[in-house]
Amino acid sequence: GVAAFADALQSVPPEPPRGFRYWYTADLGAWADARYHVSFRQYSRRVQDYEYLNRQGARGWNLAYGFTHISRSGREWFDGPRDAQPVADMDWDHLPGTTSRVGAHPHNDDADPSSYGHSLNYGRSQYSGGAGLDDGGMAAFVLLPTYGDFQAHKSLSFFPGGFLSVGSEITAAACADSTRPVHTTLLQWVAPTSQEQLLVDGVAVLPGQSATHLPQVRWCFIDSVGLALPMPTDLWVARNGRVTTIWLDHGTAPRGAGYAYAVLPAATVEETANFAAAPPVRVVHQDRLAHVVVDTLRGTTSAAFFAAGEAA
Repeated sequence: GVAAFADALQSVPPEPPRGFRYWYTADLGAWADARYHVSFRQYSRRVQDYEYLNRQGARGWNLAYGFTHISRSGREWFDGPRDAQPVADMDWDHLPGTTSRVGAHPHNDDADPSSYGHSLNYGRSQYSGGAGLDDGGMAAFVLLPTYGDFQAHKSLSFFPGGFLSVGSEITAAACADSTRPVHTTLLQWVAPTSQEQLLVDGVAVLPGQSATHLPQVRWCFIDSVGLALPMPTDLWVARNGRVTTIWLDHGTAPRGAGYAYAVLPAATVEETANFAAAPPVRVVHQDRLAHVVVDTLRGTTSAAFFAAGEAA
């Protein structure tokens, strides 16, 4: 029986997996279609907040605070061969998808990493998970960072063409005079050149290394990656080499702050503008109790409950 099964498999052409996957023991997930794939990482008591195994992860302080990685070719973040170092111009305080207090860096001992020592910053939250199928999925977690003195409820909802990122209950426990703001990073993208055009509501912008304020933005577009917001939102952008970073500033002592934005990893300018004008995937409930998302593309409703109750 096994031999016949193996012989039959030879006639089946290989095809990469499509749709949503989630691995609970590592709080890792992935979404893939024919044009791109997205991987993401969440944070809980099961995982640590940075990579230490290769002895090069000491700056990855916020790696699990909602990190998302988008790829169309698998090589965007490499200057040369696949075994080359990632682009040196990335901003570790603004990893895409993360919410973090800028400059609040835990001690990561990359000189002598240990699987049981002080350098492993395991999460403090028990809540993290995800579920989905071939045409969509949802993942959510409660962020209680090792460093930074704040909390956040975060979720991702995947649909054909992209994902919707939602945050709520972003609240700082630190005193109001803290000088380090809490940021949520919407996108960090390495473009083919350092002169790649960024469109902001149809207007071309060439970011510099210093942070630039973008008032009341509805959508952005760079290198076939679209970013759409359900309502006008103040953003910040900076560029270092080929890496363009866009983020939200929640201030130094947020109280119940939130966000919502959609990322379209393989879109056109027109598709991005149309999505922002009439979002086919939208949030209908967003607070400390639950995130509920309606997807008119698939005719579905997805919900992540952070506590028992009713929503939407």
